[in-house]
Amino acid sequence: VKLTPEQRMELREAFELFDADHSGTIDEKEMKMALNQLGFESRDKDVAQMVKLADTSGDGSLDFEEFCDMVAPFLTAKETMENVEAGFRLIAGRAARGAGRSGAVSDHISMDDLRQLSREMVEITGEGISEEDLALMMAEADQGAGSDQFAGDDMISLEEFADVLSKAGLM
Repeated sequence: VKLTPEQRMELREAFELFDADHSGTIDEKEMKMALNQLGFESRDKDVAQMVKLADTSGDGSLDFEEFCDMVAPFLTAKETMENVEAGFRLIAGRAARGAGRSGAVSDHISMDDLRQLSREMVEITGEGISEEDLALMMAEADQGAGSDQFAGDDMISLEEFADVLSKAGLM
């Protein structure tokens, strides 16, 4: 993946922040610390696997080029509105579908939908999202966007969902 000069500059800044010991490389410990600071819960084995996959030199740490190669696909994978809508539809009405009401369609994401998603994550990964974190997610997303008249209704509209992804730099 080809990065723009601006993207390389941003990645250089991030790399230097993550390189806590200023060694010119990022090891597993520094990667785990960086991920935690960014709000990602990361298990040691997951971080080790991530570094191992990106470490083309085999020295157990990532130099700047290896770091760029690892991060670049995420920078270029901006979501289109069509993909955003598809993702929204996967979550909206999920609780009803999980309760066996097939074909349940909804025009919003409810707290029950987020809880259902968390339960499914536990089944797949063994890790879910706490009720407190789900409430924070709802509060952050349910703030209205553009012409969205439903801000503060404890439901996430498509517009609010897209706004969250946009703020996160994903579209």
